[in-house]
Amino acid sequence: MWIFNKSKKLFLADIIPDGFIDIHSHILPGIDDGATTVEQSVQLLCELSELNISAFIATPHNIQGVWENSPEKVNQSLQALQKQDNLPIDATKIRASSEYMLDNRFRELLKTNKVVALKDRYLLVEMSYIAAPINLYELLFELQDQGYKPILAHPERYSFLHGNMAEYKRLKQVGCKFQLNLASITGYYGQGPNRAADELLQAKLYDFVGTDVHHSRHIKALKSNILLKKTDELQQIINANLFFQI
Repeated sequence: MWIFNKSKKLFLADIIPDGFIDIHSHILPGIDDGATTVEQSVQLLCELSELNISAFIATPHNIQGVWENSPEKVNQSLQALQKQDNLPIDATKIRASSEYMLDNRFRELLKTNKVVALKDRYLLVEMSYIAAPINLYELLFELQDQGYKPILAHPERYSFLHGNMAEYKRLKQVGCKFQLNLASITGYYGQGPNRAADELLQAKLYDFVGTDVHHSRHIKALKSNILLKKTDELQQIINANLFFQI
């Protein structure tokens, strides 16, 4: 677990800079297992703005046979949210991409150019929490062959990778950027992801962070105080999100 050498308690909001961009969230209404209504979306945005988050690239799931969200469907949901008159931030500070499952549908989306990048052809991708796809490295090669740059969402949450630093490093060597779920360092997902996040931070393997917010319980975890061994690595990757400036 996280231990600060002087037992100093910190809140994440204390180290999130002005203008921070959240590149992983499920705040769009009625499109996946995140917000179900625009009212819930607005409420999540209000709560997240209290954490100093002022811009969002929403990333609804894109999973074969579950949430097959086309760019058009994602854009419709985005526009429905942007039209609300009680948003806590400027509507133009909300954009959308997707969190793409590395499955056969993703391969077809790549071939037909139906993916939407976060920025500069960066794509947020995910895997099953239980096992990697058999053709994982083939998919990663095809993605990069098409000129895209993979950001692997929450690598600390894939239980089959826990304790296997060599495999984490292999993923980095083939071109994957890593995105930390901020709630992982609070222990929200359990001891395994918490320990893996610690190890990946210490190894300096993370590149970006995201909230991965689906509901208010996630935000409650983000607002909890946490004990940190040190904040240098975490602060660095939090600041790196400013690259996605909207």
